[in-house]
Amino acid sequence: MHAGLFERIDWGTASVLAETLRAADGIGVDSGRFRLRTDVDTIADLHRLERDLEGAPDDACPHLRRWFSGP
Repeated sequence: MHAGLFERIDWGTASVLAETLRAADGIGVDSGRFRLRTDVDTIADLHRLERDLEGAPDDACPHLRRWFSGP
């Protein structure tokens, strides 16, 4: 959705989160995080995240919710 957000990230390292948050800040993207402590690396992880969103406050992750709901 935002050009540059996932560029120049050292994937598969412990610094992915920090680098991604720094990239978001650098291009003016407001970012937030869930209290979950799991990655989303597989389709099963993505389905789990979708289920987790059902129990989150309605205003949590509006763009992600929209993406899950489809076009």
